[in-house]
Amino acid sequence: MNDTSEKPREVTGVCPSQEVLSDLALGKLRMEAIDALGPHIEACSTCQGILETLDGLEDSVIADIKCQTGALPPDPQLQQQIQEAQQISRVVWGEPKPDVSAEPLPARLGQYEIVEQIGRGGMGTVYNAVHTRLKRPVAIKVLSAGRLQDPQAIARFQREMEAVGRLDHPNLVRAHDAGEVDGQHFLVMEFLDGTDLTKLVRQGGPLPVADACEVVRQAALGIQYAHEHGLVHRDVKPSNIMLTTAGQVKVLDLGLARITT
Repeated sequence: MNDTSEKPREVTGVCPSQEVLSDLALGKLRMEAIDALGPHIEACSTCQGILETLDGLEDSVIADIKCQTGALPPDPQLQQQIQEAQQISRVVWGEPKPDVSAEPLPARLGQYEIVEQIGRGGMGTVYNAVHTRLKRPVAIKVLSAGRLQDPQAIARFQREMEAVGRLDHPNLVRAHDAGEVDGQHFLVMEFLDGTDLTKLVRQGGPLPVADACEVVRQAALGIQYAHEHGLVHRDVKPSNIMLTTAGQVKVLDLGLARITT
């Protein structure tokens, strides 16, 4: 009877240094070097034991980042770029008015009964509302009264209506209606139960890597769909990405979108 059991391989060559094994564990070696080391390591229990101790080894750059305990010193060039971007924003959209007090809560807008205010920004106020006949909860974005005399603000708001209205994707906020009542421009969207990423990170800290990757994946699907339908968002940021309680990502605020078709 032939002995078919696998015989131990013969160790050939000199064991590589621990530095070389560390580079191998970190994926720093070129493919030809890995091929050359392969036969030796497969047969050498000593090298295999050393590699097992290096499984948790981290790249020195990653380790340095993790050890950072204080804030990084400000980058003067980056600060200047931020200031220039803010100045451009003020020139294009006008200086935002201070939010001294909330605008009075309207009782009704057309067929929608206003329940409560759920958000407020430079362009407008968002309300939780209910369609009086369908009894369906919705979110209504109303252009701020202070912007009604601003043609650029009205044009941007109307652009958002058009942008949201032409899209239908699970990772983009959906529009149900739009219109104007007594001089008030409004956009009716699906009501989302969740929180935006800015608030989420402020409340609970950075997301786990796997969760962050899933958020980016879903947001990218929505943005890709918009791009395929002739829209460039141009304002993707954490505060414009919402994570619902069901774990679905929704990209919001197409007010700066550029329509290409």
